[in-house]
Amino acid sequence: MTDVANDATKEVDPTAQADKIKQMLNGLTKFGDIINSHEGQKIAVLCARYQYRGVVAHVGEDFIVLANARSVEISGPSAKATPEREDDIGGFVIIKHDAIEIAYQPTWSQAPLSFEEENAELTSNETTTSSEVG
Repeated sequence: MTDVANDATKEVDPTAQADKIKQMLNGLTKFGDIINSHEGQKIAVLCARYQYRGVVAHVGEDFIVLANARSVEISGPSAKATPEREDDIGGFVIIKHDAIEIAYQPTWSQAPLSFEEENAELTSNETTTSSEVG
């Protein structure tokens, strides 16, 4: 999903983009099957009233479960590293397939979802920086 979503920032040949999308879908035609193929990945889900981001934890017949869910109030540009404003839901959300308008992976959907994840990223960056300096 990510490559297709990020193609919006540059001019792309429509035929090449259609081919990329077909390859990504790999013959899947049902919404639940497409979302299920992203199990364990971070995604953003736009519904009529709210936007959420989290990790696809489970896909049921007519719903999906996002773990480590956050409600995104203002997303900002798709290529931005983090959403402009969001609230930690403190667990998971269950969203009906019928409520979902768009499921996608903008760059900001990949931002850390938890304090532990943020610390791991900071530690990784500090290790890289200190090894580059030494």
